[in-house]
Amino acid sequence: MPWGWFADYLVRSGTLNQPSVRKLSNNVGMIGPSLGLLCLAFVGCDDQLTVVFLCLASAFRGGHYSGYLVTYGDLSPNYAGTIAGIVWAIGNSMGFIAPMIVAAFVDGNQTIVAWRNVYVLGSVMFLIVGIVWTIFGSFLGHYLTMFGSCLRRL
Repeated sequence: MPWGWFADYLVRSGTLNQPSVRKLSNNVGMIGPSLGLLCLAFVGCDDQLTVVFLCLASAFRGGHYSGYLVTYGDLSPNYAGTIAGIVWAIGNSMGFIAPMIVAAFVDGNQTIVAWRNVYVLGSVMFLIVGIVWTIFGSFLGHYLTMFGSCLRRL
């Protein structure tokens, strides 16, 4: 929530425009956890640092709520729920794919090095998605709503 308040402040004060705040928020929500997982990969057996880096990675993840998660409404307020449902259905496939990927790394190889590879992979995935969304993320602003209106006229 603190990041959401800060993001609103940036827009209301005119410091940044809404698309810039969305991209900044997304970067906080993706690059922050990427760094947290990368640090986690190299803490070894230090249980206290492990908890600290997991908590930091999770805390920074909150930035994405003011980032890409609200762009469905920016794209099309009328179809935001449908768009979100489709995207989340695809995204939730990782719920059964990720354990298989982790098993490929650590099954029969329960070592710190094997788990380090898992955390580095997660870190790289966060980083790549954050960079791709920052470069290609767009705010077409009601394009899909206008498209739907054109279809209804036909």
